[in-house]
Amino acid sequence: TEMALSRLLVVLALAAVIATAAVEESAVEVAAATENYGYEEDYYAERTEQEGQNNAEEDHRNDHYEEAAEHSEETATDHAETVPVEAGGEDPKGPYLSFYGQPVTESFASKEWLLQHAGGYNVSFLSDDPPLMVVEDFLTADECETMIRIGGHNMVRSGLGLDNAITEERTSSTSWVHLPDVPDSEDQRLLHLTEARIAELVGLPVANQEEFQLLRYEQGQQYVLHHDYLEDYAKMRCGPRAVTFFIYLTDVEEGGATYFSHMNMRVKPKRGRAAIWFNTVGNSMAPDWRLLHAGEPVIQGTKWAINKWVHTHDFYTHFMANDLEF
Repeated sequence: TEMALSRLLVVLALAAVIATAAVEESAVEVAAATENYGYEEDYYAERTEQEGQNNAEEDHRNDHYEEAAEHSEETATDHAETVPVEAGGEDPKGPYLSFYGQPVTESFASKEWLLQHAGGYNVSFLSDDPPLMVVEDFLTADECETMIRIGGHNMVRSGLGLDNAITEERTSSTSWVHLPDVPDSEDQRLLHLTEARIAELVGLPVANQEEFQLLRYEQGQQYVLHHDYLEDYAKMRCGPRAVTFFIYLTDVEEGGATYFSHMNMRVKPKRGRAAIWFNTVGNSMAPDWRLLHAGEPVIQGTKWAINKWVHTHDFYTHFMANDLEF
């Protein structure tokens, strides 16, 4: 009996030791969990605060650009109602209008003109005359990816001129983004905001812009030396392509630069970067041949980009009404 009692006491003692150890281990786990929860709580509080600041900044920027786009569309509508006059009178296209609807009396094909509208952007000039401006981070990485997703599913061989001739001079692929056909409202919003930002930067109305032209250059593909000025447009209601606004949507491992032969300068592809140049001399309808350029062959990687051509006068209204020609 005494032996049995002793064994029972030993068993109870061991059970007590095990229970105490379990309680201590549990307490340590609870303390660790509490500490981790505190870290997580601080992390999520900081992240929530940062997201709130980012959202507020984005809302402010989007409100600004939506107002700008609305204003530009209103002034473009007013301009579209201008009645052409008889030959020999005033320009039947009407005066050039600035982004804010005022007639342009100074040369918009100048560095000074661009600097007036470049506030808030990270810009640099590779050339002052003719002006060649580069804007860093014009689009974010997410916006670049969205642009590719919106238009990248309908690619066809790029052509030359209004007749879209297929030649070995231009071997990339192209997709025109017709905004009314874009089903997603958030995608449409990005396109509208981008157009408004382009209009603000170049100082000319949204309605003067052609549709987004998405480009893809794969290994070995190129566009030989050429000019964006098309003489046929100069004879139409929209006037010539006054501005080229070129946006790089991807980095390229090697090759694919935009080469300007007169200036012997290259703009290398970098995601979000934009290059802006004028195709006309001053406020004239004459081409500035110093802006001959080439899309150099891609050696390694894939180059995605966007062309946005801005005319001297309303393009989009007449394009949609199919009455670009007089």
